[in-house]
Amino acid sequence: MRCLFLILFTVSLNAQILPSQQATHYKKSSGGSMPSPVTFTNCSSVGKDGPSQSDCNTAYSGTSLEGDVTVSNGIQEWTVPYTGNYTIEVWGAKGGGITYNCHYAGVDCHGANGARMKGTFSLTQGEIIRIAVGQMGDNYNNGSTQGGGGGGGGSFVAKGSNHSSASPLIIAGGGGGGHQYTYTGNATIPGQITESGLGNTTNWTSGANEYGPGGGGSWSSDGENGSQSCCNSTNNSQGGKGWANYLVGGLKVIPGGGHWSLADGGFGGGAGGSWGGGPGGGYNGGPRVKASGIGKTRGGSGGGSYNSGTSADNTTGAWSSHGKVTITQI
Repeated sequence: MRCLFLILFTVSLNAQILPSQQATHYKKSSGGSMPSPVTFTNCSSVGKDGPSQSDCNTAYSGTSLEGDVTVSNGIQEWTVPYTGNYTIEVWGAKGGGITYNCHYAGVDCHGANGARMKGTFSLTQGEIIRIAVGQMGDNYNNGSTQGGGGGGGGSFVAKGSNHSSASPLIIAGGGGGGHQYTYTGNATIPGQITESGLGNTTNWTSGANEYGPGGGGSWSSDGENGSQSCCNSTNNSQGGKGWANYLVGGLKVIPGGGHWSLADGGFGGGAGGSWGGGPGGGYNGGPRVKASGIGKTRGGSGGGSYNSGTSADNTTGAWSSHGKVTITQI
């Protein structure tokens, strides 16, 4: 009887713990599907540097992404759960603006919006998707001097087992930073849906680049640093970093007396603002456009975008906040 009791007790116990063991060791199959879209955000991070692991742990707590995102140098890594077709939609970040009145009445000195890109992609279970969610450029808020906002960061989605060898899937360009002297003809440029960024060349000059900021960071390269030949050329706003350097936004550098360069670019390759607004980051970052005087400064250039998916659906200047990325299995 004693032996029989032990056998029955053991069978009963195993029957109770077996379902939990199955849940613990459950492996997603190629024939499954995600129950809902997943949305990647900036995890409440702002400025030139991307989010930390703890930022995203907090942001995704209680969501379907909880425990599924690893962050390295601001880049979010996510593993494809099922083999199938996915829609990926990406929004670039808005450029930083001016927090007080423009010098030209009735003109909007705010930064320009980021682009929106959407496509369909075939993904395989276990592939690593690398995501950089663009952050808005800093606002310029010193009313005592002239200046421009930082460029908005582009949002990047790439595929690869490591950062250096990843290949781009889809990228949405960030918007240019606003400028204190923005007026008709010198407007700030939004994130573009073409691969090339767009610079405002109205009143462009081939002469001295006295007041120009740096360029936006790109998939293949860092943006150029700014140059102010009238002043201390070593103390100008920096261009945004490219993918290889983790898309850090361009640093604001303040020359003696707090002159002009007062706004960082947003994570995602946004350039720092100078007298002119900082260009946005993107597949090709917004170009560094020369200027030579108050009448020839302008808002920041818009970053370029990229879409290697099918059923493309893209919109210029569609997003007015930090970037985001949604992935939906179809």
